[in-house]
Amino acid sequence: MKKIIMSLMAACLAAPVMADPIGKDDYYTNHSMGCMLLQECTDDVKQVFSLLDISSEYTNTDDFYPVANEFNTMLVALNQVGVNVFLADEKYFPVGHRGVYHTVGNNFFLNKTFMKRPHVLMSVMRHEGWHAAQDCMAGTIENNMIAIIHNEDDVPEIPEQPVTVEGDVWILGNHRLMCSDSTNAAAVDVLMEGKKPQSVTAITQQLQAENNPQVDDESIIILGYENANAIVQGSWNWPIGRKDMEIYGETGAVYADNRYNYRMRIAKGYDDFEETTLTLPERAAPYNDPFHYFKALINEEISISPYDLSALENNMVVVEILDAARESAKTGKTVYLK
Repeated sequence: MKKIIMSLMAACLAAPVMADPIGKDDYYTNHSMGCMLLQECTDDVKQVFSLLDISSEYTNTDDFYPVANEFNTMLVALNQVGVNVFLADEKYFPVGHRGVYHTVGNNFFLNKTFMKRPHVLMSVMRHEGWHAAQDCMAGTIENNMIAIIHNEDDVPEIPEQPVTVEGDVWILGNHRLMCSDSTNAAAVDVLMEGKKPQSVTAITQQLQAENNPQVDDESIIILGYENANAIVQGSWNWPIGRKDMEIYGETGAVYADNRYNYRMRIAKGYDDFEETTLTLPERAAPYNDPFHYFKALINEEISISPYDLSALENNMVVVEILDAARESAKTGKTVYLK
């Protein structure tokens, strides 16, 4: 009997800890996500009971304070209807997926890799929380269906006359969105709210000496800011005229194809997006003509803020940037601004 007991104890001590029931080749696929949703894969998956369970995973804990109240309020509301929230390792998500709601288990899972940024966390919480609300709208959260909360007819039509015009800057939380032209250094300066770049790197070339014998006809200027980079391109060699701008953020991009037309794309994973297009009207007088604009300004019929496109403060920074670009192109070195 003693030998039997000792054998059983040895067997228990030698029993391995249960790992995920899938192989490494299955990670970052729909298969691994399904395993997580069914809660068969639980390694590196933990339930979230407060924002602290998320913020404590990162070194920028203080950045989460502004969203603490909204997050915890949402979490309590979700828990009350039977929805649990989990923070999971990126290996359980297909590449680019930030979160997922499971209508069967009534849980949703956050991709730990993306949750370091509080605004991304809240974007996913609101998105997946909306799916939980759709689940409730289907009669009960116990079923496996989701229902439409607002009918398609309730969504207002896009106005024929957009409310924005070229040169406008929209403040979106901590972000600034501008309708303008990326080949214009002054526009970049306005977008950055008058902040000087930390560094300026420029490359110039002469590609058509026969047409432009006295000057360089190709240039690229790279502006390095604390939390962003801007690239200004100018050329007399492109086969078609261009006055466009592209802005890339953390959750989407905006493309101003010309002074009238722009597209906004919001990411849905890495390979998909939702696109909205708008056409801008001609600017009203005197903003539609530089000479009328100048006259109105001299006559004090209009006023400009320090970092409007035509403001002296803005263009002093522009001149400093262009002077640094000239020096960089001449020396082949990056110029650092004070």
